[in-house]
Amino acid sequence: MSYNTHKRDALNAEMPISHRMSHLRSLTEITSSRYKVNRESVIIRVRELTGLDLHSHLSNDQILAAVECLDALRESGDLPPTSPASQPDFMPQQHSDLSQNPTRPAPVAPPQRPRLSVLDWIFRAFIFIVGGLVLAFFLYMVFIGALLHVISWLFGR
Repeated sequence: MSYNTHKRDALNAEMPISHRMSHLRSLTEITSSRYKVNRESVIIRVRELTGLDLHSHLSNDQILAAVECLDALRESGDLPPTSPASQPDFMPQQHSDLSQNPTRPAPVAPPQRPRLSVLDWIFRAFIFIVGGLVLAFFLYMVFIGALLHVISWLFGR
């Protein structure tokens, strides 16, 4: 989901606080990925600027203040750089080259679909049209058969 979608859901007062807090933490993740810092750095910076702990439940006004702070951080980029030593051991370094991470295989590019030629498009359109006509004829015949059955039932007695 996008930053604005998470922001909208975090500010939605009709949602439960736990869901709103989850969207607020997603905003920190998006902000951290934009500036290539870990999420904890963003959470710590919000705590420094506002005094709010994003790991605990906040009130409606506090969520609004946290979102405004995250918007300002997202615009200004006023975040401390992340050193590899400050990241937890259980979480791989964000935005690292996966081929250098021994715990994960190197990324594989998805297979490329070949571009279709004009004749391929014409053939596909022909098959689509013929299939539609066959289906329409079949439905027409079923309708006519059902109609004849009803007429014979009504007047055949």
